[in-house]
Amino acid sequence: MIEDFKITYLRLLDCCLTEDARPIIEAVTDVIYFIDSEPDEDPGAAVVRSEGGKFFAFSESQDYTGHGCRCGSDFMGPFDTLEAAILFGLTNETRRVLGLGDETGSMTDAGD
Repeated sequence: MIEDFKITYLRLLDCCLTEDARPIIEAVTDVIYFIDSEPDEDPGAAVVRSEGGKFFAFSESQDYTGHGCRCGSDFMGPFDTLEAAILFGLTNETRRVLGLGDETGSMTDAGD
């Protein structure tokens, strides 16, 4: 799963993710949650642990419904705990996509 995460987010450096993300992506030691986006469907998201034990949240989306391709991606962190990365690094929608909560933001069991 680490390789799939890295392929997805390193690819986004060429279009809509800032270079600030590169060292974080390359230092990922554990992918805790990950789902890749499908064009014009739900966004993709990931929660990862990097070297040093810090957590980061990533999100990405693709839209081909209009004129040309639009993509968006972002990352938040570092967070000291997994729970903080989930609560403060993800949107309600990306938590829902990962199966960690619903559209209202209420959390389901997210593990540790």
